[in-house]
Amino acid sequence: MQWSTSTVVVMANTILIVEDDPDIAECLQYTLELADFPTKLARTGEECLSAFLDSEKHPALVLLDLHLPDIDGMKSVVDSVRKHALRRFR
Repeated sequence: MQWSTSTVVVMANTILIVEDDPDIAECLQYTLELADFPTKLARTGEECLSAFLDSEKHPALVLLDLHLPDIDGMKSVVDSVRKHALRRFR
């Protein structure tokens, strides 16, 4: 397998937490930041898509609640992120 050097992906070390329950979001954020991981919170699917798709530096990891009130986490968010990532690698 040959690796292409023409594609550069810039990633932040940030973990994006997508969770509508404030108690769960706070617990995740506290625990990750205690372990020195920078985090960013998104409370809705729309906030998640904005944080991921509108940013030059994408998060290194997304912790996604699959039962968001405004968007189906698995269908909408994952599909949108996947399509965006595929476009970046072409």
